[in-house]
Amino acid sequence: MSPARPLAGRTVAVFGSSTLRRDEPGWAAAEALGRRLAEAGARVVNGGYGGAMEAVSRGARDAGGEVVGVTVALFPERAPNPYLSEERPTRTLMERLEQLLRADAFVALDGSLGTVTEFFLVWNHIFLDRSHGPLVCLGESWRERLRVLGGGGFGIGSDVRALVRVAADPAEAVRMLEEAMGAAIKAEGAGG
Repeated sequence: MSPARPLAGRTVAVFGSSTLRRDEPGWAAAEALGRRLAEAGARVVNGGYGGAMEAVSRGARDAGGEVVGVTVALFPERAPNPYLSEERPTRTLMERLEQLLRADAFVALDGSLGTVTEFFLVWNHIFLDRSHGPLVCLGESWRERLRVLGGGGFGIGSDVRALVRVAADPAEAVRMLEEAMGAAIKAEGAGG
């Protein structure tokens, strides 16, 4: 891994809605994110099904990237999306989450309960073990979500909220990942 291409050879997990449709605005952003990640040399990993996962997978594969889908036996009625280069089936939801947590970096798109679960799990791991991450949320709606978490009785401090970056578009999300991973590579090279 080189500071010039900090995402090359790294795995980026992307979380997002399984019900996102092609005619919704989030689809194009998810597809663009997948394409930009692949162009940066990253391997994409996601839940492997439809919606945002399919859009990200398609973008990455169309750009020549590798996409791993971590599927789960809990959803026997769902077929993996056709853009995966590899499917990794798991037996349980917890096993699936553990596999996704092995990524080097994370991007959260808009989604529902599953996406929120993945987001909080990753955020907590980054908080507890600063070697995880970075975590970038794509879309301005995340700024409001993070603001609400800082108040309203949650009491999540600004230092903890600062562990999450918010990007307005796919280009900014990839740039944020590259900056964070580049800094980590430089720190490793400096022995610290």
